[in-house]
Amino acid sequence: MRRSLPIGLIVGLALLRITAPITQAQTQASGMTRLLGTVPASIAMAPVQPLWDLSTILNGSFSAVITWRVEANVQSIQMMVEASDLFKGDDPSNTEIAPILLDSSRPVEITAERANGVNGANRAVWIGAGTSINNFPTTRTETVTYVSSQVGIFSQLVTTRIYYNQQESIKPMGQYGARVKITTLIPPPAEAVR
Repeated sequence: MRRSLPIGLIVGLALLRITAPITQAQTQASGMTRLLGTVPASIAMAPVQPLWDLSTILNGSFSAVITWRVEANVQSIQMMVEASDLFKGDDPSNTEIAPILLDSSRPVEITAERANGVNGANRAVWIGAGTSINNFPTTRTETVTYVSSQVGIFSQLVTTRIYYNQQESIKPMGQYGARVKITTLIPPPAEAVR
C-alpha cells in the first residue's frame, strides 16, 4: 500500500528548501532562550511548642504567654487571634464546672522581634465569637497589621499575651485546658504597608 504525503507538507518542505538554503555543513549549533518564574507571596507559622503550661492558677487575673514562629516572604503581615475559656479536664462539653473565663476586656498583647503594629498598636482588641477549635468555642480579635524592619521579609518570633480571670473563691482542683489559634495573612496589595 503506497502512502502519499499531504500536499501541505510537500509545499512546506519546498518552501523551507527555497527560503533556508544550507550553504555549508555545520558541526555545532546553539540557541538561547529566556526563563521567567514568579515567586508568589507565601506565609507559614506555628507555635514554638505544642503545649504551654500555665502552671498554678490562683484567684484573679493571669496571662498565658505563647510564642509563635512566623515566616513570610513579604514585609507586611496581618494577624488575628482566637482563644477559648479554660475548661475543667480540658473538656469543653463539661457543663458541671464553670470554665475559667477569657478576659475579653483586656486586648491581646502582640510582640514581634523585629516588627511593629501599624500606628504603634501592638495589641488586638477582642471583637466577638470566633470559630470553634476542636469543639472549644472561641472569641476572636480584630485583624491587625504588622510591618517588619527586615528587608522584604517577615521572619521572626511573635509572642502573644492573653489574659484570663479566675474569680471563684473555691475552684475545683485539676487541670483546665483551652485552645488558642493565631491566623496570619498576607494583606492585599492596597493594604500592605512598606
